[in-house]
Amino acid sequence: MSEPQSQCQGQTQRTTSVLTNMDAHVSKFTVLAFAIGHVQNDMAACCWFTYLLIYLENAVMFHPAAAGVVMLSGQIFDAIATPVVGLLSDSSSSFSCCGFRFCKRTKFHFFGTVLVTVCFTGVWIYSPFDGCPECEVGDIYQTIYYATAAALFNVGWASVQVSHLALITDLAADENIRTRLTSKRYSATIVSNLMIFLVYLFLIKEVPPIDEANDKGKYRYLGLFTLAVGLSCTFIFYLGMHRKTVKDEEEAERSGGMTESLLANDGMLKSVTGEYVTEEDENQGESEPIRMKMDWHDWLKQPQFYKVGFVYMATRALINIVMVYITFYLIKTLQMEDTLLAVIPCILYVSSFFATLFLGKINKKIGRRKSYLLGAVICIGGSTACFFLDETHTHYIYPIAVCLGLGTATVMVGGVSMVNDLIGNELDSSAFVYGCMSFTDKLGSGLLIIVIQLKREGVCLEDESNDHYCPIACSDFIRKTISFVPIGCALLGLVAMGSLERRGKNGKGNRGIY
Repeated sequence: MSEPQSQCQGQTQRTTSVLTNMDAHVSKFTVLAFAIGHVQNDMAACCWFTYLLIYLENAVMFHPAAAGVVMLSGQIFDAIATPVVGLLSDSSSSFSCCGFRFCKRTKFHFFGTVLVTVCFTGVWIYSPFDGCPECEVGDIYQTIYYATAAALFNVGWASVQVSHLALITDLAADENIRTRLTSKRYSATIVSNLMIFLVYLFLIKEVPPIDEANDKGKYRYLGLFTLAVGLSCTFIFYLGMHRKTVKDEEEAERSGGMTESLLANDGMLKSVTGEYVTEEDENQGESEPIRMKMDWHDWLKQPQFYKVGFVYMATRALINIVMVYITFYLIKTLQMEDTLLAVIPCILYVSSFFATLFLGKINKKIGRRKSYLLGAVICIGGSTACFFLDETHTHYIYPIAVCLGLGTATVMVGGVSMVNDLIGNELDSSAFVYGCMSFTDKLGSGLLIIVIQLKREGVCLEDESNDHYCPIACSDFIRKTISFVPIGCALLGLVAMGSLERRGKNGKGNRGIY
């Protein structure tokens, strides 16, 4: 055996030890702190995607197209910000502030939290146009104000999302631990959404005017609750990540600083001489070249990168369309009372929560592909049922909500886990990958929503200037939206998933999917 190979094997053993210790440091408190580190983002996103269009159209009195512009501006800036934040996060370093030790991920998380807090306040809690009698409905200045606030809000939201996702691969090297972190994260997302729906239901039932969802004051209270709970959870997150960062830095010092410098593609290493060395395949006895770790531009050359991105985009579009238009479906199509705007989404997320309790075991038993297929089939079934449901059989909306909750939770965890599989041990560029995945999500969903909103304005706008308004046509349009769009997204996700490379039984090819 040559000297470089001997050195490399020694380094491999040390790196394995470091990775094992890294997984050992993922304590229960660290898992809890990580899980709730996205709660403010989740609660704000629930308000955003579930109630923003209702809020803008019924409380602020925007036309559907103007409300769609506000939503699209946020999605576009979110899409642009995510890969940029990923690049900056991957190339940054840790620092200390106010007694907390911020790693390169939590640093951007903190920046995003500040921006989200300020802009969310400007949209939901206080607006300079509040109490403005001379402001006209659909005023251009109001549209610009809300669109700008939405854009900045989503830049902050993207900073929190990308940095929090990148922590999954930073916190653990083991696939099962990463899946557990992903599942716990999504469980916290579901609990966050449930809190929003329950508070919204309380506000509708207990705060005058009773049983009405058009009062701006109710959304102000909802915004205040979101920030109070979200910021409290964020503080616990920083405390947990502070402890984890200190432990990792101490372990890195004891290990000679090998943690980050030796991580390379597929668990392989480059020798200290800077030359490529080889490693024996235990199963086949073949030698493969050891590849260097990937930079951000290397990912752009990987076909698997684009395929996983398409799966993630389709998955997120499916979930976003269901959450955005389920409220309109309940009111316009099924003619149900306003309290159901909280009850049905609540049922949807309760079923999602129960699904996450078993998704870790399901993924481990049948793999990513089959679990994603299972979730997609359930979503297709629920969306198909929405098409055939009418106002005379509204009681069936409850089991349909359960199906959609189970299906969306399954495909969401499956989609994020596929991104984790794609990244593997490429920790130094993981935030860029998550940023690009989110870019496809936000841009795809944003364009889809604005197209639907523009079409909806021509069909559903109750205005004297709209000669084409017809309640039946509006009801039918929303029915087709909540049915055909999610079905199409699920089918596209399945097609893209079918094209993904598989990971070998020996564990090699870490950009393959289990």
